[in-house]
Amino acid sequence: MKTSHLLTPFLVALLAATVQGQNRALLMPGDALPGAGNILAVGDFALNAQGSWAALVTTDLFGPFQGVLVRDGQPLVVPGPGSVTPVYATESRFLGIDDFGNVGYYGVNPADSTDWSLMWNQTTLLKRGELIDFVGDGTILPVGAVRVAHLSEDNSGAAYCVLSSDPASGTLRRALVRVARTPLGQLDTRIVLAAGQTLPTGQPAPVALDSAIRFRNQLSTNSFGDLSFSVLGSGVFRYDRGSGQLSTVLQDDAESPLVGKTWNISLNNAVALSDSGATYVLTRLDEPGLGGLQVIARDQQLAVLVIDPFLGLQGFPLTTISSSAAVRVSANNRILWQGGYLDGAGVFRRGLFRDKQAVVLEGQTQVEGHTIDRVSLTSADTHDFTAQADAIVFRARTVQGQTGLFEVRPDSAVLTIPGCFPKQSLLTLLGNLKVGGLALAQLQNSPSQQASGLLFLSPLGSTACGTVLPGVGEVLVDTTPGLLTVLGTSSGASNPQGDAFFFLGLLPPNYAFQGLTFFAQGAWVDPLSAFEPVRVSNALRISVGL
Repeated sequence: MKTSHLLTPFLVALLAATVQGQNRALLMPGDALPGAGNILAVGDFALNAQGSWAALVTTDLFGPFQGVLVRDGQPLVVPGPGSVTPVYATESRFLGIDDFGNVGYYGVNPADSTDWSLMWNQTTLLKRGELIDFVGDGTILPVGAVRVAHLSEDNSGAAYCVLSSDPASGTLRRALVRVARTPLGQLDTRIVLAAGQTLPTGQPAPVALDSAIRFRNQLSTNSFGDLSFSVLGSGVFRYDRGSGQLSTVLQDDAESPLVGKTWNISLNNAVALSDSGATYVLTRLDEPGLGGLQVIARDQQLAVLVIDPFLGLQGFPLTTISSSAAVRVSANNRILWQGGYLDGAGVFRRGLFRDKQAVVLEGQTQVEGHTIDRVSLTSADTHDFTAQADAIVFRARTVQGQTGLFEVRPDSAVLTIPGCFPKQSLLTLLGNLKVGGLALAQLQNSPSQQASGLLFLSPLGSTACGTVLPGVGEVLVDTTPGLLTVLGTSSGASNPQGDAFFFLGLLPPNYAFQGLTFFAQGAWVDPLSAFEPVRVSNALRISVGL
């Protein structure tokens, strides 16, 4: 058996050529939108469980406060006469997309910016001035303002929003309300929490309800509930959709699992609810005189601590967990969150983490030639992932100063490509190709003792049928000069028929390699054979993971 070192220099060449992989820049300033001009800025976005996304952008055809609503790269709602204009919002959560691709958004009347509506596709969920019972006591008041809105991702077509009544009514009320429309178009509201209402902790809900609640509505199809939120100085609560009841998840100042430290619940604790009913909270544990310790809690247990020095950062110490940024929970109970760390030069940087593994690092992660410079842009939701946590979408700024919407797929992936003609030789990758890991490919079933094993590598190739070359066979990688790399044994190497040939390489621990994708195909070559001088193998499409 002989080996050949190959993948490290080849991947370095790929990086130098900025060849694209499975990571994608979804929206960038300068991108053209059919019928809507060129993008100037990218704002809020939403992602559903299957990976379909919606985003609000501004373009050079419209004013800075008139957004274009984009779904999966195509304009969905464009400002026009008589239409409700989507608002370009970067600080608040006014956008949602369900499993079927229906999109909810916050819109305004172009002629009157105080005349707003919450929309679900082309259906108005709620409009300023509509009459609702804010606290369930029979007092009907007109809606004046919406402070926080989250449009449902549980396929119900509803919106959760903190509303205040119109001050002109002479009575000011605030409430967290679930808003929907019946099949006949009638307004259907349910009061989740009203200012002054008694919480399960026995305390009244704050009067300034609009600023005291942050909430996240995760995909949830069971009876555990579909809403969790935090209230300043009181606790974290879960709302059960079926029963309409509130329950306490964490209580402020209550004892935590760490002896001597108590839960500290503030107004900016990010909260998420899993499909299994667990509530995740980015929060802090306090001890008198010793300061706080940032943690992620799962119900009343600790999932992540900031003091963990080996948190997927190759020894770089984690320094912060951002309690104001979104935390997300996937259907398979993985969590996505944001934290800060000190890099090898002692510089503070931020990253996105899936469980205890860094998946996006400032200054290192590259997406289609863009190096991510900053992932923390606002306190709004700037990151999310799919139901199986395999695709992560986030809003970030590049080193060139452009803010865009990006997608990374952090897992290794290998796709076997058989082609359209039978092949006697087999190429396999032993294990997955990971940043900082060992690469080992195996070529099996040589035609003769004199055959030399070759490996053809290219950034491009076919996932279906290839090109049939006389005397060679079906070629499944791109053979364009300058793209193709060929590695293998020396001619005439001793290789008994049927023996395997191994190709070995070591990838540097550099996050810039993550997401690179290339094609590989093997071949046995024996110029002395009149019967079969070349025997080609299947091909592989290989993506580098973490």
